Amino acid sequence: MIRRIAILAAFPVFLLACGDSAVGPKTPATAESKWAEKDKELFDDGIDFSAVPMEPPAELPDLNEMTVGRRAFASDGVMVVKCTSVTEESNGGASRIRIEVTKEGEPLLGKAPPENPLVLKIDARSDLYGTAHAEPGKLMGHKWVISFKRYAGEDGEVVVHFHLSANHAAVKKAISDAALKREFYGH
Repeated sequence: MIRRIAILAAFPVFLLACGDSAVGPKTPATAESKWAEKDKELFDDGIDFSAVPMEPPAELPDLNEMTVGRRAFASDGVMVVKCTSVTEESNGGASRIRIEVTKEGEPLLGKAPPENPLVLKIDARSDLYGTAHAEPGKLMGHKWVISFKRYAGEDGEVVVHFHLSANHAAVKKAISDAALKREFYGH
């Protein structure tokens, strides 16, 4: 009986020792970190092939649940967005696409960015550039699941890097699994 009381008395101390990591996700990064090589794999300013606007597939042949989960776990936020504007910009001879997306509902994970619409800048090296450049009308109104993270840019400005995935139940399931891990392990 005394042993049980001692174990029960120690339990609140154990919870306090765990700190707030068990409480849930932290607030989004304040963009203090630079966009490093390891981040470029997850937040590549790109799009999954299955997320390119066309007839939505019943299954996602290119879905890598582990990558989707790692990306969601490392992100500042994940949410469904809708394309509202596609424009092409030229800056010193370099062309890029500017896509504006608006939030659709509550975030699936983390926090939504304060900007609405959120501006995505796609340079010519991105796999999304070709689709956006060739047929911008196909992107209008299209919905994606975006994983994003804020970084400190070259001159101190905040830069948002992202990845777009299909707005599909399998993607949302992988993100939900990542949310559980993030809640348990902290972020």
